[in-house]
Amino acid sequence: MAVKYFQKFCGKNLPFKELDCSICEQFKNFMLSSPSVGQDKRKISLNTASSYFDKFRNTLKNAFINKYIFTDFSTVVKGIKLEETHRCFLFLNELQSMANAKCESQLVKKAGLFSALTGFRFSDIKKLVWGEIQGFKGSYYILYKQSKTGNAEYYPISDKTLEILGPPKENNEKVFEGIKYDDVIKFLKPWLKNAGINKYFTFHGFRHTFATLQLASGTSIYTISKLLGHRNLKTTEIYTKIIDSVARKRH
Repeated sequence: MAVKYFQKFCGKNLPFKELDCSICEQFKNFMLSSPSVGQDKRKISLNTASSYFDKFRNTLKNAFINKYIFTDFSTVVKGIKLEETHRCFLFLNELQSMANAKCESQLVKKAGLFSALTGFRFSDIKKLVWGEIQGFKGSYYILYKQSKTGNAEYYPISDKTLEILGPPKENNEKVFEGIKYDDVIKFLKPWLKNAGINKYFTFHGFRHTFATLQLASGTSIYTISKLLGHRNLKTTEIYTKIIDSVARKRH
């Protein structure tokens, strides 16, 4: 999606030699004012713009390291400051409704439920291969490297979670072979409707669902932070605010 936004901004291929600070700043302003390039034409949120622009800045850094450009624009052009938001998540009964509801894409449904039970990001789900799932009944685990952080992770999973994935295949085959985020955008909203859920919710909300349900059930925030692969505990602490806010509303 970050690439799509840059293509829309440029309207053409942009040679490295034409890249300068002015263009980078113009792209940042474009991200802050542009409507969505996806199927949903709403303007993207500030935090989404921040995420996509950070990917752009990371690309600039790599271009500099690999000598495609000779100025490290990533250190000159500042990122878009995040704002604290209410993260979308599902209550346990809503997640159960999702599990029971019909989804036109079984692959999207399987990926969504797996994310809600593990906290995996879409990027990690997309690249997961069967050889990374190891162990035996009652003691399965996943050995993988996180796409976002690059950290190698050991991740225990339950037998029930593994059942969602279906029969295992060859070690080098992807568990969610053929999954595309465009399909998530296409099938998630009707799936929510079939489950009787009327709220703004994205695929990343399944990861938030995992964190909030774990916290609500008494799992240590340190354990949750480790399972989510957060480098900083403060990133995980936002979920304690969610739980506290829900508790206040119920009382």
